[in-house]
Amino acid sequence: MPGALLSNAATVYPTPWIIAASLLSGAALSSATRRTRGEADPEAAWSRKWVRALLLCSASVAVWLLAVFVPGPEKAASAKYVVFFLAATAVFGLGFRFKKTAGLLLMVGMVVGTAVGYFFSTALQPYSGETEIGRVVVYAVRDGAMDVEVRAAGQAPAYARLVGDRVVALVDSIRFDDLWPGLGWRSWYRSEGLTAFALVDRSGKTSVVWHQEPYLFERPSGVPEALYRFFRKHAAAMPGVRIIRSDALGAAAAQSPDSAGFGRVEELREYALLLGADGAVATVAVGR
Repeated sequence: MPGALLSNAATVYPTPWIIAASLLSGAALSSATRRTRGEADPEAAWSRKWVRALLLCSASVAVWLLAVFVPGPEKAASAKYVVFFLAATAVFGLGFRFKKTAGLLLMVGMVVGTAVGYFFSTALQPYSGETEIGRVVVYAVRDGAMDVEVRAAGQAPAYARLVGDRVVALVDSIRFDDLWPGLGWRSWYRSEGLTAFALVDRSGKTSVVWHQEPYLFERPSGVPEALYRFFRKHAAAMPGVRIIRSDALGAAAAQSPDSAGFGRVEELREYALLLGADGAVATVAVGR
């Protein structure tokens, strides 16, 4: 399974290739900075170290070309990959150069950290395409409110009364770009419930009026709360990480509610609450 994931990532994202290139460049850096004065034949040792460094650099360039042409030039055309490559080269270079002290500890720490990160991330709930958060059955719509049955995955059906004539899931999605090794093809989400809203015409301008008391799931789905709060607090300072908040949907709903997947609900219909691959949510009728 890990091999299949890595193979899939290498055909879609430049990151695995860049990691391999930085590994080779780090080894070249270690070879180039190696002292030869203490060798039996310093001149021969000096020649060998530069030959080795040049061969490793050549291999690194070849891998860089794979990073560009396998996933596609349009995906690799970003300065962030250069920064990532230089930083990783420095880390690997230190690891190879000082194997017996700090380098060994650094390499062990990287291996352990990668393993822990991989198994931790696979235990979470990622999504890579359209994901169904839950379903809502609308029994009645009257007086600006609706009576619904909520069916969330892994939870008993529950009944609720929501104010409004449109319903939407409350979902925040955590998106990682492919700068993050091992997470580049994953996105995480956290859904705490759903809410309703209505569109009101005020002086020729459409305004969104949200239901004041959203329905909250008994058990929120998605990533654990502690992890979600950490990313929500620090995402702005973390490169390659962004959070798409569901409470930012009001503007989109006001501009084009029906085409955006927020049309008025109808009585005696069932609706699926969907999260798209781009982090957008939609409410789609699935039956009558």
